[in-house]
Amino acid sequence: MNTNHPAHGHCLPRLATVLLAGWLVFIFLLSEQPHPFAAMDRWLGLDHTFTHILAVIRQLNGYDKYLHALTWLILTALLWQASLFLNLVSFGKRTCAVFVIAAVLGSIDEWHQYFTPERSLSLSDWLADVFGVIILLFILVITHRLQLRMQSKQLHQQGG
Repeated sequence: MNTNHPAHGHCLPRLATVLLAGWLVFIFLLSEQPHPFAAMDRWLGLDHTFTHILAVIRQLNGYDKYLHALTWLILTALLWQASLFLNLVSFGKRTCAVFVIAAVLGSIDEWHQYFTPERSLSLSDWLADVFGVIILLFILVITHRLQLRMQSKQLHQQGG
């Protein structure tokens, strides 16, 4: 099978775009809920499974910030793959675009919670969202630099 065919290059960004849309809907639906974990139990027909998980997670200091960071790290990974459709040639431009889009989506999510009963707009939650974005982008930047360094070494070895 020829994996260099143009159609194969667009499968991952398309899949990531669909998954990103689903993840955004999931975040929106959870933001609508006064008690998101209880809502997940209801949606999935589970007997307080997520509520019990939350009870365990609550033992960590700042547990909700970890959940915010993880949620937005996942969103950023999907956004990164989906951003291949943006045709941004520069790695730096793509990184900046993904950061701005994810940070804006995080602020919209917090603003949305302002209108939800028993929820509130929180700067610290938004900062946790942005922290998750930064973690993933940091990993991608380090990986990109390592790839460039390896390519440079290979070119140097071939030339010498």
